[in-house]
Amino acid sequence: MKKHTLFLIVGAVVMVALSVVMIILINTSTTDNPLDLLFGETIELRGETNVDDSPGGQSFSYIDFKAAAYGSDGKKVGTVYNVKIRNAYTLDADSHYGTIELLVGIDQEDKVYVSIIELNQSSWTVMGIQAYILETFNGIDYEDVETLPEFDAAAPSAGATATDSTGTIKETVLKVVNLHYGIITDPYEGVLGDEYTLEDDTTFVATTHVTGKLNITASSEIPNGVIYEVTGSGEYFDGSIGAITLWVIFDNNNQIVKILMPVDLYGHTPGLRSNNLDYLDGFIGDTLADITTTIGTLDGSTGASNTNAVIQTLLNALASEVTN
Repeated sequence: MKKHTLFLIVGAVVMVALSVVMIILINTSTTDNPLDLLFGETIELRGETNVDDSPGGQSFSYIDFKAAAYGSDGKKVGTVYNVKIRNAYTLDADSHYGTIELLVGIDQEDKVYVSIIELNQSSWTVMGIQAYILETFNGIDYEDVETLPEFDAAAPSAGATATDSTGTIKETVLKVVNLHYGIITDPYEGVLGDEYTLEDDTTFVATTHVTGKLNITASSEIPNGVIYEVTGSGEYFDGSIGAITLWVIFDNNNQIVKILMPVDLYGHTPGLRSNNLDYLDGFIGDTLADITTTIGTLDGSTGASNTNAVIQTLLNALASEVTN
């Protein structure tokens, strides 16, 4: 064998050996374990406790459990929450539902991280959702989660938008933040002020959709107003049915001050809820007599046409079934 050929063989063997070593090093220094990816180190969960049970139904998001996270040095790294989401955006025809399972971690410096356990969503959104999670929840301050902008996860070639799944992820992570820090969100406070008093109107007779009436007996912002609870169900996606509740707040001039749509009573696609809140703001200043006219003129393009139709039905019911 010529010396030159021998050198080539030896060199090739050395290169293969180096490649093998590099592969071993890479494989031993990285992990596909979502738990270890969360904080960028190997962690152990301790003291796992249940938070909520699955609400069931065709569309939901909830916090399953939480646990303390400890590093390999035995020091506490943070707290980990397991969250689960179900919607109608399936990866393939064999799936009955779209599902997302995430780990949400909050470290000792109040930074929020998210890693993916399962992501079963429409194929043309998966890469966008992955990018959203990796880029957005990689040490974000917990106070900044609430103000995160809408994110479109659709592939450029899809010819459609996809803000629903990412919107639901944001709302679910915010739910974790509120639980972790004991933040109690009072839906009425921003409208009625810090101190207010509500009383059930015992003379009110419930109708098909208008199920309750509260009198505002004390409020720094809206004294002597009333709040109607309006509830109904309807389709929101591909045959899926869910209920929606509206709290319609009137001042003492019988004009709408605000329409609230409580998240815990919203059974449609969670990620598009904020779009419909913007739509509801278009009724501010209306009396009962104005509602039907406003429905006919207000742009209802919220990205959730079925949900918007249910909302319009509920508002029409309020206008027809109630007299202030």
